[in-house]
Amino acid sequence: MGNGDIEEANRILIDYIYREHNVPFIISFTRNRDYLPMWNMYSNNSTGVCLCFSNNEYVVRNVNDIDIDIDIIHRLHAMDVSYGVISETINNTLHKQYKRFYEEYRNKKGEELKRKMLNYFTTLVLTLSPYHKHKAYKFEDEIRLVQFKENDSDIKYRISKKGNLIPYIEIPVKLKYLERVIVGPCADSPSIIRELQHILRKYKGNEKNFIIPSEIPYREI
Repeated sequence: MGNGDIEEANRILIDYIYREHNVPFIISFTRNRDYLPMWNMYSNNSTGVCLCFSNNEYVVRNVNDIDIDIDIIHRLHAMDVSYGVISETINNTLHKQYKRFYEEYRNKKGEELKRKMLNYFTTLVLTLSPYHKHKAYKFEDEIRLVQFKENDSDIKYRISKKGNLIPYIEIPVKLKYLERVIVGPCADSPSIIRELQHILRKYKGNEKNFIIPSEIPYREI
């Protein structure tokens, strides 16, 4: 098979995913609280806040234990992210399904069968791909909450720093499961703590040590 054929097959697959399926929306969490690498990468020079939630509301599973015949479920669910090498079962299944897709594309036979096969393969891809990342990000120790939307009615848009149009939805993470707020090591902690206490008082009242400064001895240069 030539590179041109593979590129064309890939283009058809990607177009099919966007045309026929609702892509997942993701919100990311980490098990690492008050962790300097995370402050540096994701919190605007360590001036943000860390929101600490309990996971009692959601069932967290391991990506390597997922049932490979699973359909896309249009609801919110959570799973640990897998880094680096994915399980042999998942890897073999994806390769097998892609080979079937490519052979059907190349032979241009059985349009209805090809459509069913495309639907099955894209279901696998969309279900598994949000929970796999490059091994360089293993330090994040990430849990992802994923929402598949049945329609576009709740989708909103924002402009990225590079000027791209980014779709997003509001995922209902309940504030009653908010356990603690940690103010970043480079932030004006006393001022931010006062402001957050005012904003969140109806959820947590005046609980002691609910909003606290980072324990990391680090200052912005």
